[in-house]
Formats: sequence, C-alpha cells, structure tokens
Amino acid sequence: MIYLDELRSSIIRSISVYAIVVFALIYQGDFFLGAILKPVRDLFPHLIFTHVFSPIVVQIKLAFVLGGFLLLPYWLAECWRFIRSALYPSERLAAFRLLMASGMMFYLGAGLGWFFLLPELIQIAKAWSIVFVTQWVDVAGVLDMIYLLLAGSGLFFQLPIFMLALARMRIISLQQCQQGRKYACLLALIIGMIVTPPDVIAQVIVAIPLYVLFEFGVLLIKWMGPGQFHNDESRVGFDNQVL
Repeated sequence: MIYLDELRSSIIRSISVYAIVVFALIYQGDFFLGAILKPVRDLFPHLIFTHVFSPIVVQIKLAFVLGGFLLLPYWLAECWRFIRSALYPSERLAAFRLLMASGMMFYLGAGLGWFFLLPELIQIAKAWSIVFVTQWVDVAGVLDMIYLLLAGSGLFFQLPIFMLALARMRIISLQQCQQGRKYACLLALIIGMIVTPPDVIAQVIVAIPLYVLFEFGVLLIKWMGPGQFHNDESRVGFDNQVL
C-alpha cells in the first residue's frame, strides 16, 4: 500500500503544481501569445480569430500546452521518485541517465524545431503565397501547427535514446543498426515527405536531422555497449511488498 500512497501523493503534487502554472500563464496570456506568434507575425501580419470565443480558447490551450512543456523536468523527477525504489541498484544509474537524457533530447529537439525548422517552414509558406490574394492567417490553426511541430521535433529526438534502450535490453544489436542504414535513410526521406509541405528543401531539412539522429543512436550503442539491467544480488522495491 505504501506505493499506492506514494503514487497518489505524486499525482496530487503534479496536478497542483500544473494548475498553479497554468493559471499564471493564463494571467499573462497576451505576452506569451505574442511571443509564440512572433515568427509568424513577421511575415504574415494579418492574424485573425475566426470564432467569437477563439481568444479565450486559444489562450487557455496555450497555457495548458506551455505549462506541460515547462513542467516536463518536474514530472520526470516525480516519475523517477516513484519508480526508483522498484529498480535493482545496478538498474538505477542506467535508468536515471536514460530518463534525464530523454528530457534533454526532447528540449533539444523542440529548440531545433523552434529556431530552425519553424522559420524555414514559414518562409516556404510565404514563398508559395499568391501575389494578388491577401492572406489572412487563423491564429488557432497556426498555434496548432506550432504545437505539432515542436512536439514532433522533441519526439523525433528520442530516437537515439530509444535505440540505446533497446540495445541495452538486447532487443537490437549494433550490427543490425549498421546494416539498416540504407533503410533508415529511406525512412527519413519518407517521413520528410509526409510531415512537410510539397517542397524539396523542407523535406530535406526534416530528413537530414532524422538520419543524423539514427547515426547518433548507432554511436551511442557503440560507445556504451549493450548491457543487461538486471542484477540478482540485491533487490530494492516491490519484492516484499504487496500493492
């Protein structure tokens, strides 16, 4: 029962902190909305709301999304606090490193999407504009695109961590990854064609980082090597507890 109590306490703390952050972000909604939309406003000055309640919905949704983004390290810490006691001593260091690396890679991917991929996509959209047609951009649609882009970039950057975890569990091997390079390159190009507009430059901009991430995952497997998490000498966690 102690683990259920700890889980309940962790959930309550997480929800309470999240609610406080969300309310603070809603209070400063205009500032954060302007900051998020700045790359778009530079090229598309005519931003509009298409529904009566869109200003309210957009700012609340922004607060929830941005709050989750900012609180990711806190949630990872809460997750680690709960699961660490269920791990072997030999597992803890590896699991902690994977958890922290996952968070850092997510922020790195989101940052890359914000500073490099988003401006390039906006430039491509502007280049496809029709001269004699005035383009009015819906704020809600643009924000959804930005959310999807940043989340997708962060998730794509989990690829090396995912590959390393699979290798440590002996599900994949270094040789399999090395032999699969041509398939990884092809898959990166296919993903680039799916998630970007019909523009070769945008497709290449997405495909190259994906393949680089795959190669980085191969290097991680080569450097750190496959290893088992399990150690039968001692066990701290659920062995003598009944949930």
